[in-house]
Amino acid sequence: MTGTLTSPELAIACPRCGEKAVVQANRITCPACGEIGRVDEFGVIRLTDKAFYYREVAQEDLQWVLEGDDATDLLLRLDEITRKRGERLNTYIKGYALDANRAAGVFLLDLNDQSVVLDYGSGWGNITRVLADACAHVYSLDLTYESLQFSARIGQTDNGTYIHAGDGPHLPFASGSLDAVILNGVLEWVPEGTGLDQHPRTVQLQFLQEVHRVLREGGQIFVAIENRFGIRYFMGVKEDHTGLRYGALLPRPVSNLYSQQVRKRPYRTYTYSYRGYRELLGDAGFQIEIYHPWPNYRWFTTIYTPATVNEYRLPSTDHRSAKRKLADGVLGAVTGASKFQWLTPAFMIVGAKVPGRESQSVLSRAVEQQGDDLDAIRSITLSSTKTILMRTDARFYKVGLTAISRRRLEEAHEAQQTLRIHFPDLAQFAATAGELHYVGKVAYMVEPLYSPVDPDDERLDAFFRDYLGQVAQQANDGPLDIRQRLTHVLAYAQEATPSGADIEQIVDYLDGLTWSLAPTHGDLHRSNVVTDEAGQLRLIDWDQFELSGPFQIDVAHLAVRDRMRSYQIGWPAAMGELWHTLLKPSSFPSACDDVEVTVDAFTLYMLDRLEKDISSVPHYAYLPFTWRAQADAVLNLLTGRNAG
Repeated sequence: MTGTLTSPELAIACPRCGEKAVVQANRITCPACGEIGRVDEFGVIRLTDKAFYYREVAQEDLQWVLEGDDATDLLLRLDEITRKRGERLNTYIKGYALDANRAAGVFLLDLNDQSVVLDYGSGWGNITRVLADACAHVYSLDLTYESLQFSARIGQTDNGTYIHAGDGPHLPFASGSLDAVILNGVLEWVPEGTGLDQHPRTVQLQFLQEVHRVLREGGQIFVAIENRFGIRYFMGVKEDHTGLRYGALLPRPVSNLYSQQVRKRPYRTYTYSYRGYRELLGDAGFQIEIYHPWPNYRWFTTIYTPATVNEYRLPSTDHRSAKRKLADGVLGAVTGASKFQWLTPAFMIVGAKVPGRESQSVLSRAVEQQGDDLDAIRSITLSSTKTILMRTDARFYKVGLTAISRRRLEEAHEAQQTLRIHFPDLAQFAATAGELHYVGKVAYMVEPLYSPVDPDDERLDAFFRDYLGQVAQQANDGPLDIRQRLTHVLAYAQEATPSGADIEQIVDYLDGLTWSLAPTHGDLHRSNVVTDEAGQLRLIDWDQFELSGPFQIDVAHLAVRDRMRSYQIGWPAAMGELWHTLLKPSSFPSACDDVEVTVDAFTLYMLDRLEKDISSVPHYAYLPFTWRAQADAVLNLLTGRNAG
């Protein structure tokens, strides 16, 4: 796709008649209809005055959030509101509404640094922000004005246009002006805003035809939506949109009577089956491919391609309800069936405006650059570091979803080059260096496909002992700028916890010490050891490598991860267990016996892990409730004694 960016205003059209609109100063006018809108003080183009509100927090709460002075203040206010309302809401907002992983599916589109994209029904703006990092321009459109104001103020991007619209007969864009349109959890809601005399499918079809109109030749549509016949609905899980059990499965007239009886509202949020979406989008003029997010399109960790959907495997651990476990069990039992794809809970649909157009995406272009094709992809998963992980039969890909994750890939590549040039004795422990490439502005790392090592492999202790011994030979004593190193932790402690002053004192103490500095891996643990083609153990994931860091924190991290694995506990508990035994003093795993880890070094390690996690998001207010509880547990552990 080769979009050509024009002035954003030139793409704006009248939502009443479809004529191109003119933006002058803060007024938007249509040659036929006169003045149709205005631009507010936040840069939001307002094409409607409809008083519509739909968000996960109360309107008065979000309006209070919007009274904040700047982006940071808005995020902190949102965090305060959601924490007051409870863990479930806070986790939902941070883990879904603001989380960049939700946007990973749009990389199934052919986006590049020339693409002009519409995020329709943009909500909190998380998909808009990912698109702004990857594309030339993104339009963010929503019918809830407060959402757009929030998104515009925290987005801090110069290639985004925010539009308050969605209730007119036309999309407010000129014909053939967009490269892609995103409908993430939107299509099912379109009939809700129309009259009862209009059949829901007819409304959805007309809307999709409007999307078809505004796309350029070769343009794409992305639809994320539930499967009407998803296996979980058969198991009695309530339907997402109506709260009805079995509502989606029943014939439409029966569902309507059922909804009228229970909800006192007609049943209009139509979802469809695998075949139904093919027919609906086909009628609108799109040729489509269907992907399968797991466990759903909102909170997915895996995307199954059309070629891999029948390779589903039941997840080993999660916190599902009994009904969801039963549904997943049934789903796993039919794995390999020719119609398995009909039962997955949700779909990600990519449609092309031109019939017969070859499927292209950011992900397919990455693998094609290496001589693979999309059908060669055996798995697509997401990491907690906002990275898309792909595996083919020959290679492993890491695709940066956000600007932060792409920077980490670039840093990992630089670290591997530095290691090989300046520390050849350590490089012998490392796997073959990954190659860094780009699809437009999107960075990805490609590495050989290695075999994992059993964590109980008896060779691992000797491997770590040899590696740490080699690191120790490179060590030199010197100062470390602890305050600079822990910038994000200090900000978090100051504004989010009552222990800010205590952490300041601990950091001042650590800042005055002399440290044993050496090349540090930064994420040393058993799962980061693989075997190469010759059967030799090799260390991977160097994205946290430091040329000169306190190398005892590598030992501490290995110890904590071993405690987590041995006792099946989380990292705060593992840190606490080691912390208290350190004060006795502690004994570390056999691989680390020759390296002394002092109380001071372990204190720095705990703070260093917080720093890495906090810096993985744009602002610490993005951190979910559960993560913050873990961070606070570690801070409380530290401030429970005087580090001096």
